[in-house]
Amino acid sequence: MLPDFMAESDSALVVAAAGQQSVIRDVWLVFHTDMKGSAAIRAVVKSIREEFITPF
Repeated sequence: MLPDFMAESDSALVVAAAGQQSVIRDVWLVFHTDMKGSAAIRAVVKSIREEFITPF
């Protein structure tokens, strides 16, 4: 099962359960602690947070 925003670009995919309640899952992002200060890692974390915080 994919969120709409991930499936929109593929016309071969169809809605499986229109009108059903959304599936809620925890999302974990793991990276080595040495990379915590990396600008690239911070940018990825920010982007992922923004994508998943936005309601579908």
